Amino acid sequence: MAIIIVGALTKDPDETRIFRMDWTNHIGLDEILMSTWDVPAGLTLVANGIIEGNTKTYMFLQGGTANQSYILTNTILLYGSKEILQRSCRLDVREH
Repeated sequence: MAIIIVGALTKDPDETRIFRMDWTNHIGLDEILMSTWDVPAGLTLVANGIIEGNTKTYMFLQGGTANQSYILTNTILLYGSKEILQRSCRLDVREH
């Protein structure tokens, strides 16, 4: 499966931040049954889940090394069609 980068995010290495992935335009009338995040070493996934009518996902992240970029991948399983979809984003860690 090819990695599709859907955007870039930023955070300070000392922050714990929430990030969301909106799947609404990709899943039609279906709903997200399950969501997982692939988070590289150096970052800590504090929490994650599904929100807003089962069409969006979220993750709380902490850590990271200043001036480093990471690729984060969200994999979802759809309830009705049982399709598995993936989208990735780039996280740039920068000192504020």
